[in-house]
Amino acid sequence: MNTHSIESHLKNQKYDFDANFCNDILRTIKESKNTWIPKLQWLITGIAASLIFCLAFIYFQDGTISYDSVLGLANISDDNLTDYLNYL
Repeated sequence: MNTHSIESHLKNQKYDFDANFCNDILRTIKESKNTWIPKLQWLITGIAASLIFCLAFIYFQDGTISYDSVLGLANISDDNLTDYLNYL
């Protein structure tokens, strides 16, 4: 690739902007500021649906929803806790 020809082409470039170019850009930016709100609503809806699905799965698996079943501690007895301390 010839860098000299690229530099000469870049020197010869001329940009022609409309008189309202800045106003058009600023108007477009102002109009696009509120486009993230629907995306945030979809994110919150997805997180809520995932939590409901997980809680339903825990209920069907254990028959109850408690802190122990949500944390996965429903099947662990206090006697086994000393066995787990050896791995820490």
